[in-house]
Amino acid sequence: LLSRNACGWPNGLAMAGQQKVAHESTKGSACAGDLDVGDTNLLEVDLEQYVQEHEGMAPRLRFWRYLFACTVASTGMSSLIVVLWSSMGMGQVVIDWLQATDWVWYPTMAACCIILVLLIMLDFFRPPHIPGQYMRLWKTDFFFGRSLFGLAVLCFFASCLFMAREFPCMPLVMTILLSPAILVIVHVLMSPPSRNQDGAATENLRRKVSLFLQVAALEADSGYFFTAASVGLFIAAVL
Repeated sequence: LLSRNACGWPNGLAMAGQQKVAHESTKGSACAGDLDVGDTNLLEVDLEQYVQEHEGMAPRLRFWRYLFACTVASTGMSSLIVVLWSSMGMGQVVIDWLQATDWVWYPTMAACCIILVLLIMLDFFRPPHIPGQYMRLWKTDFFFGRSLFGLAVLCFFASCLFMAREFPCMPLVMTILLSPAILVIVHVLMSPPSRNQDGAATENLRRKVSLFLQVAALEADSGYFFTAASVGLFIAAVL
């Protein structure tokens, strides 16, 4: 599985999956449930269709999509940095305004600390009452708690900007750090969603094979993204 083909997918993927199917199907009902020969054949057909689907042009097109998005994001952030903090843009005006309003550091840092302490007291980051879940206040919390955490991050970022009187380079450093954060957001927004596997107990083997293929697909997709991000950062540096 460590070797890859021209499209970036692990060589021998179908062979490994079919060996897993054959091995699981011979272990009996104790491990694979009530699977018969027809179920095994269906699994092999699904595996071949999955590999054929992802070994076409889709992986290459995904790389070029990542490259375009990462290049635009990197060059956009670099241009923003030049406009905001250099003498070629509005650097002197922006720095003077931040230094004149440095009192904003106090409320923004206070809000950041209060929100973080509150989230820690509520066991937001790793709630013991919700095993296996992270960054949730209750079981169905998908937005509220994470919105509070995002607000704390924004307050921290704003407080760092208003430290320009004591540390004039701080706004520049914080804006530079936004570049990798933007690339992470690009990856989250553009990466293919994982498919939920639902089914009865007799489809345990099917879900195992599908999960194996999804892990391989996510690994290949991550390789495409990090390669495209590196090339995009290099293009932004050259420009």
